[in-house]
Amino acid sequence: MRCRSDLTIQRTAMLTIGLLMTPALLAEEPWLERSREILESSKQQPMPEWLKEAMHPKADVGGFRRPEAMDLGLPHSETREPKGPRTYIFVSQSLGQEMLREIVWENRGHKDRVIVFRGFSEGQSLKGFVATFRSLIEGMDRKEIPPITIDPERFAQHGITQVPAIVRDDPKGNRHTVSGIHQVEWIDRQISISPVSMDYGQRGETVAIAEPDLLEKVKERARTFNWAAYKQDAQDHFWQDAQFESLPEALSDREFWFDPTYTVPRDLTDTKGHVIAVAGQRVNPLETFPFHQKLIVFNGARPSEVDWVFAKLKNQTPNRITLITTEIDRNTGWSGLQTLQKKLGGRVFLLNPAIRKRFKLAATPSIVESVDRKFRVREIGMRNGR
Repeated sequence: MRCRSDLTIQRTAMLTIGLLMTPALLAEEPWLERSREILESSKQQPMPEWLKEAMHPKADVGGFRRPEAMDLGLPHSETREPKGPRTYIFVSQSLGQEMLREIVWENRGHKDRVIVFRGFSEGQSLKGFVATFRSLIEGMDRKEIPPITIDPERFAQHGITQVPAIVRDDPKGNRHTVSGIHQVEWIDRQISISPVSMDYGQRGETVAIAEPDLLEKVKERARTFNWAAYKQDAQDHFWQDAQFESLPEALSDREFWFDPTYTVPRDLTDTKGHVIAVAGQRVNPLETFPFHQKLIVFNGARPSEVDWVFAKLKNQTPNRITLITTEIDRNTGWSGLQTLQKKLGGRVFLLNPAIRKRFKLAATPSIVESVDRKFRVREIGMRNGR
């Protein structure tokens, strides 16, 4: 499986999920195989923000946003942050389905109680993780489902290494903790006797946490990840994945004009409330923002058009011209672009859909410029001996 994409969504929004999907790393550790399913599921639905942040190699543990039930694909209440004391019930799949179901049902209807997991089990997929908890809430009214979260940071913050455990925080800064107990009523009774902060220690049987620390796994991969190779891979494959706004070669000279004037649909005001345009008013943006540039749009993969641009630039003012290519030879890639820019003596940009549509571009080479508050587009017929 190649860890790359079109450098738009999966190379940016999913930048460091690549850490967990590099073939060499997958071969080293079977646990990371679950990242394949995460990627596949992300193609079908948006990746939850908590997972994006967790997968980021520079993720600040203190800024890690914990996923609630809605992030895991579970039904949830609109009330996300109730006021008053907040109780965290630390659990793990090592407790077994029967006890986990008991804990979930004990806390149904309590939005001030959060059931906290440290991560996924070894070899478990995101789909499998969600399916596990769908079975725990089966038969429960959606409004009663307590918040469920994956929060490795909170485990580390409270030093939780065994479960079950409970941590109760109140607005006054008091904290009550206990391990070996999962019934919140137990700690409520202790607080009624003494409301000041207290650690009650271990009061029942505990088990080790089955799930690895997700953030530690990411940090470990970040420390050993070959960023130079990843960057080179991105560069090597960019032009193979790039989407070009290809245009046909102009067969003959053609010229057309278009007026950018538009009708204001409603009153427009500035930040101070002053009206700057009223509904129905005709506005030509070139009257306020003159367009002094000349755009030369050509196909950088066609030698004849490149030569034409080179000749055209000899008698032009360089700082008034913007060079835009519709294509680059995919086989030469970055080196080809550098060669092109060196020959033409300036930067060359890649045509995007917005520019193509804005100026109604239909063939190359074309020249776009502003004349008398209108846009003039000239197509140059390359078969006319130019």
